[in-house]
Amino acid sequence: TPDYQTGEETAQQLEADSEQISKLPTISKLPTPRPSAFSLNANKESDLLAGGWSKVDANRYTAENHELIREGGKWTLRGGDKPKSFASLKDAIPAAVEATKVVDLPALVAEHLRDNSFATIVEARKFAEVATGKKVKAGTPAAKQVDEQVEAGIVRRAREIVREGGNPEIAYRQLVNLYDRQPNLGVRTSTSVRDQAYSTPVPLAYVASRLAGIEEDKEVYEPSAGNGALLIGANPRLTLANEINNERRRELHKQGFTVRDLDATGSVAAVRAYDVVIANPPFGVVKDDKNKSRVFHLANQYSTTEIDHAIALKSLSAMKDDGRAVLILGGVKSNDPKARSDAYNSKAKRQFYFTLYNAYNVTDHFTVSGDLYQKQGAGWPVDVIVINGRGKSARKLPAVDVPRIYHDWNQLAELVNTAPGNVLGTEPQLE
Repeated sequence: TPDYQTGEETAQQLEADSEQISKLPTISKLPTPRPSAFSLNANKESDLLAGGWSKVDANRYTAENHELIREGGKWTLRGGDKPKSFASLKDAIPAAVEATKVVDLPALVAEHLRDNSFATIVEARKFAEVATGKKVKAGTPAAKQVDEQVEAGIVRRAREIVREGGNPEIAYRQLVNLYDRQPNLGVRTSTSVRDQAYSTPVPLAYVASRLAGIEEDKEVYEPSAGNGALLIGANPRLTLANEINNERRRELHKQGFTVRDLDATGSVAAVRAYDVVIANPPFGVVKDDKNKSRVFHLANQYSTTEIDHAIALKSLSAMKDDGRAVLILGGVKSNDPKARSDAYNSKAKRQFYFTLYNAYNVTDHFTVSGDLYQKQGAGWPVDVIVINGRGKSARKLPAVDVPRIYHDWNQLAELVNTAPGNVLGTEPQLE
């Protein structure tokens, strides 16, 4: 840049420079490197390659689920609603680039939710249609895919709220407000049904992360990470997020996490390596290909058909001896103390909690009403178990000391500033 003088000369020079700069090509228009064998119009083909397409040979290009192929002298674009035919590749390229144009919908959703809301999932899908230029029909896999991306956008916005810092109580209230402004995420694909994939509401996720003591310098392991809700306070560089769903795994990569796709019922990334283990695994009985209940063998402990119990005990082996953990597991659907005590004394829960309480220092155990999960497409209560290191817990088993229940977000707010591993000791005064 020149050394500008003062006054009118400077203004004239700046105007002239601005005109020259405006004529420069943008980065997106610059041609990309290509093999010298290409005989097509370089600018046009570079547009195709820059759009994410790969050249297979002179008659075929591919991009994810799309294909551009020459047949009988004509080019056909496949992968959309209907195949489209073009007389030349030059004519086909703009349509091909447009068909595979990538829109970061979660980022747009996160930005929208700064000051706006989605009254319904239909409204959110309309937003997605405008953003992507693609029709989203209810009851289709495309609709659920959009719902997943909306959920990912909610998590991204939640992470922004937490990252902005400030008073934890204020952050919690902002997350409750965000939850109130999100749509109901009730549509599920066969894959999400199979995987029991219900995500954690962001206010509960924040409380769990606070109770686990997640901080910027803590190494964290999440065995069933979903879209990353429980990790909104974690440092991606120090976190291992395990997830078997492809869409959610890609989203975790975008957020900067190291991602694995291990079977969390039988594998763990590393033993006694992490400061924090935090998990909300799928819960209940899972059927195999023959429609029989899967049985999970927990080494020298016992066998169970409850997948959340299997993942919880397996994942805790990754926690350091003095580490912390928070588990969100399937609870008991009753408000009656006697019925709840009986349910915790059932074989599956009795075996699990006997094993857990004897091996790990459980410092708190409470229930969150299923009403707080309604917008996630679920309605079953969950139990939150707080652990502070290894060693037998001083607490009585839940069949004896029945976990207290939180029925709304205002009640749960009392836990935001609870020190990690602290025992509350008495029943909260609930309205």
